[in-house]
Amino acid sequence: DPHYWLAPENASIIATNIAAALAELDPNNKAAYEVRAAKFHAAMTSLKIKLLNELTSIKAFSFILLHNSFAYFAEFFGLNLAGSFEPIGAEEPSPRYLKKLTDTVEEQNVKAIFSEPQLSANSLTAFINDNNLQTNILDPIGGVEGRETYQALLKYSA
Repeated sequence: DPHYWLAPENASIIATNIAAALAELDPNNKAAYEVRAAKFHAAMTSLKIKLLNELTSIKAFSFILLHNSFAYFAEFFGLNLAGSFEPIGAEEPSPRYLKKLTDTVEEQNVKAIFSEPQLSANSLTAFINDNNLQTNILDPIGGVEGRETYQALLKYSA
C-alpha cells in the first residue's frame, strides 16, 4: 500500500521533509518554510483529535475497500478494515479470493464496501449484491472541489 500519506502522522513527516528540502534549495526563505510546516503540524494535531473522536463510534464495524488504499488511515484511526476487493491494485480477484472475501464478510459482519472516484466500481456490482453491502466512496487523492487541501481530504474520508 503506497498510500502512506493517508495517516496524519505520516503527513506530518512528509511536511517536515518538504520544508527541509525547500529550505535547502532556497535558504533565504528557510524561516517561511519552517513557519508553514509548524502551522501544518498544529492544524494536524487538532484535526487528528477531532477525527479520532468522530470515528470512535464506528470502530467496531468492519468494512471492505475496492483496493487497499486506506490501510494507513484505518490503522491510524483504529478502524476495522476487513479486506479489499482487489487483491493487488487493478487486478481482478479470482473466484477463490472472492470466496475467501465472502467468508470474511460473513465472519466479520461487514456491511459496507468503499470504492474510489478515480477507479471504476463496475466490477463490484455482483459482489455488492451477493453480499447485501452498502457502498460509498473514499477518496485517497483529492484535488477536487471540497477536497482541495489535505485536511479537507481527511475530513471527507472520515
